[in-house]
Amino acid sequence: MSWMQIEKMAKAYRKAPGKAAAEALRFILSKDATYPEWACQFDEEQNTFFLSPLGILAFQEECANAPNVLQTQEGRENFKTYRLLAYMKEMQKLPLKYLAFLCLFREVARIMEVTRTDKRRTVHNPPTEAEEAYMSYLWAFKELENAMQKIQSIDLRADYKISWYESEWITVNS
Repeated sequence: MSWMQIEKMAKAYRKAPGKAAAEALRFILSKDATYPEWACQFDEEQNTFFLSPLGILAFQEECANAPNVLQTQEGRENFKTYRLLAYMKEMQKLPLKYLAFLCLFREVARIMEVTRTDKRRTVHNPPTEAEEAYMSYLWAFKELENAMQKIQSIDLRADYKISWYESEWITVNS
């Protein structure tokens, strides 16, 4: 099954969720013919990453909606939230297939605890949810960018006019 077919069935399910659409999709099906809302999840027992096409579509929609949220008071009341939304606005330029890999790399960042390497972070001073999401997406984009350059000689910044450069500064101190 091609990614285009999966994307088409996932979009159909998001428009009209139900047993028939769920059975047509046949990915990560739960007992009640619904799908998880996460985009990517790591199963430690199986040592396997699972992608949810519906979660990836939801992330794409969240990125597409980011410019609208940036116009609201909620999107502007906090710098960390504003920065995350502005970054997601940039990520909406990427095709869905790259967003799938971005979500995969973000899950890797979560497992590696990329946001916990900051020396200022302690048990009593954890990163906010927006800050953790932002930092993990930055790291994920850097990894995606490097992978696409090596595998397909694609420059994501040039090809999709990504103008966010902070991900170049993200490193993991191990």
